[in-house]
Amino acid sequence: MNKNLTIFILLFLWVNVGFLKAQSAFSIEALTIGIHPFGNPNLGVYENNIDSMGIFNAEPGLMVSYEFFIDENWLSLQLSQSIFADAAGLTAGFTSLSLRYMFFHKYRNQLYIGLAPAMTYRRSWKSLGPHYIPETDYKVDGKMEYRPSVMAKVEYDIFLGNKNDINMSILFGHSYNEFAFLVGYRHWINANVRVTKDCNCNHFKQKGWLKRLFK
Repeated sequence: MNKNLTIFILLFLWVNVGFLKAQSAFSIEALTIGIHPFGNPNLGVYENNIDSMGIFNAEPGLMVSYEFFIDENWLSLQLSQSIFADAAGLTAGFTSLSLRYMFFHKYRNQLYIGLAPAMTYRRSWKSLGPHYIPETDYKVDGKMEYRPSVMAKVEYDIFLGNKNDINMSILFGHSYNEFAFLVGYRHWINANVRVTKDCNCNHFKQKGWLKRLFK
């Protein structure tokens, strides 16, 4: 394995283990649809395309994350690991460490934005054949390709209970130059910083689950 990739993975594991006890929440999210709106020379050879132009693609997969807070409930770090089938129908994934900022909180609704350096990797697209045109500068390691990148994410969370949320997200990945849509679940390991003092969000059992979302 390439030395730089090995160092990145070891650093990720070291940070994850070191902060494990300080985590506040665990998330699992399903990757669903990827959109490639900026044009691409390989749209026509995408295996998982939904439309005839290859702009919309099924890219199923999972992403798991640990999140711990730096300052109350509005600033946090989140470590994420994903694996999915990319637009070419090949195995891909990324490892990221994002800085997240909560810029909206109303009743049981929260909105986050995050920015993350990441290492993206995938099974080599050279297997797509002679029609494949290299898109980005990936480093090759055997049958895999990898490169560092930057990702941005907007996430909307809805409180379901004292320690449980559902979320919907839009993820922009620099390496693929696409938008991906995710839906998921978040469980709070330590909920001490979950709500603001004036939220009054802890009385979930007083109302039905539907009324909890906005009152």
